[in-house]
Amino acid sequence: MTLQTLLPEYEFRAYGAGCPDGIMPTLPTMYQTMQESLFVLQNKPGGDGFGHIVHTAAMLGRPLLINFADYKDKLAGELLIPDETCLNIDLHTPTPLVEKIRLFSEPEKYQKMCKNLNARFMQFVNYENEAEKLKKFFETLQ
Repeated sequence: MTLQTLLPEYEFRAYGAGCPDGIMPTLPTMYQTMQESLFVLQNKPGGDGFGHIVHTAAMLGRPLLINFADYKDKLAGELLIPDETCLNIDLHTPTPLVEKIRLFSEPEKYQKMCKNLNARFMQFVNYENEAEKLKKFFETLQ
């Protein structure tokens, strides 16, 4: 059984290449759609571990349903703490995962998870600082 079947009270959408809801036409559209979402499911085994979807969800404070092992010890892993900023879907069979999703959908628990994830993003990500470092690096190449 799929999560969609087991959680009929939730609306599921899937975006990206080959997904039923197509590709997001613009970044603002992606941000708005994520902001309107309860959770962001990211299932991308074998990726580089940065996770632009992970980082965007964290920036927006939208908890992730994620295979934690795909990001552990990689760059996006520093944002992820199971049951605090994300739900680790690779440890659960469908029924316990459904129970966790419902539990963490409770307003108080959900708001705490949203705040925790955004706080991790603010702690570990500083794009302006990275841009300054890159600028200095490129200046040394001239």
